[in-house]
Amino acid sequence: MRVGVLYEDDPEEPFSPAEFLAHYPCEWEMILLKRPVREKIIEVAKQNRFDVYFNLCDAPLSEDYAGIDVVQVLEELNLPFTGSDSKFYDPTREEMQAAAEANGVGFARGYRIQREDELNTLTANLRYPLMVKHPQSFGSTGMFKESKVTDSTQLHEQFRRIAGEFGSARVEEFIEGREYNVFVVDNPDDLSKPFVYPPAELIFPPKEEFWHTGIKWDYDVPFDFKEVTEPTLRKKLQESGLKLYQALGGTGYGRCDVRVNENGEMHFLEINANPGICYRPEEYGPADYMILYDKQGYYGFFDRIFRTAIVRQELRARGAAGPH
Repeated sequence: MRVGVLYEDDPEEPFSPAEFLAHYPCEWEMILLKRPVREKIIEVAKQNRFDVYFNLCDAPLSEDYAGIDVVQVLEELNLPFTGSDSKFYDPTREEMQAAAEANGVGFARGYRIQREDELNTLTANLRYPLMVKHPQSFGSTGMFKESKVTDSTQLHEQFRRIAGEFGSARVEEFIEGREYNVFVVDNPDDLSKPFVYPPAELIFPPKEEFWHTGIKWDYDVPFDFKEVTEPTLRKKLQESGLKLYQALGGTGYGRCDVRVNENGEMHFLEINANPGICYRPEEYGPADYMILYDKQGYYGFFDRIFRTAIVRQELRARGAAGPH
């Protein structure tokens, strides 16, 4: 198989998938992209050199890097590509919450709030402590220890900070308890039955309760993940993560973040349609750990996403998008 690896052209953060793709029988080549991406992708596609495109351009909509525009061109040209389609690329937290609630999946209750004078009214039915987040909260952007608030004064202070920088804020209930990740990947043999990896539990450093920028990107901070092996919890996490993925029309793969309180109740925080993968071992993210919990490791992951890319291309060509 010939694989074209699509990646944002960033000299400050060079990347090579060599150690990961070594687990899969393929020839691969890097295709570095910068906005605007359309002409470059068309030029590469005309050469007909690749059987599948491994898309790692995952910038959120609010950033000026290659992201959904790459997906849109790949769809327009009906090329076989990995990862989410344009519909699943960046759902809002409110869309996630609505889909979860409509399908019986617990989700942290909250709202996107535009103006400070709406704060007291919209949060009146929420229970403290609350979290004040970036409206899309990608990569823990804007989150600090102080983002968890316990009274109205702190709430207004943190809202002004976030909304002042990002235009609005997501305010939601903070779920006391432990935090887990669930990784769902399309099954090329049956798109209606995605594959769910063994879940991971986040092991926070001492005195830390949640991911924020102070610990997430500091590789000197002791931070770890461990596989969830308790059968009942593992099954419940996998079933709930799968249900949320399907409720949102998941395509490609997605990582669900969920907290479980002392009563065993699950409250999902988000589903990330473009989770970081293929980090260096010293920087592994949760998706990398969960891939390695599976006995097929990266071979199994690449086999699923590469074959799914081809299956979905064939479905689009026939005018049938397949399960979402």
